[in-house]
Amino acid sequence: MLSPPEILVYLILGAAVLLTGKLAIAGVYPLAAGIALALLAYGYLARWGGRPIEERLFAPPRRP
Repeated sequence: MLSPPEILVYLILGAAVLLTGKLAIAGVYPLAAGIALALLAYGYLARWGGRPIEERLFAPPRRP
């Protein structure tokens, strides 16, 4: 079962993905690309943010 903060995070990420798609379809490519890059950076930091650089590059992702 997901906790309320996890649900909120998933809703925010889902809204950002939908907004990126809408902007890309509308032709606002620079803004869509910026949001997509921000989502990728957030995902990277959320997954590997607290680990040393050697582990980030050479070790498989940690399971929560």
